[in-house]
Amino acid sequence: MNEIECMRAFVKVAEVGSFTEAARQMNCAKSAITKRINQLEAQLELQLFQRSTRQLSIAEGGNVFYQRSIHILADL
Repeated sequence: MNEIECMRAFVKVAEVGSFTEAARQMNCAKSAITKRINQLEAQLELQLFQRSTRQLSIAEGGNVFYQRSIHILADL
């Protein structure tokens, strides 16, 4: 999967705070968003989000990657 698309999915989830809402706004399936985030986490060997059944929050390492990602995407 394209790393840029994975990064865009990550940034969208971080901004809206929901995999479901990110999928809706990106006009794709929630499973596609989940797959992109999982792929990024595997490549980076880093947990990007803290997940529970009721809450999603960005992890410390995820916050650093988010800051870098928004700059990279803006440059593109």
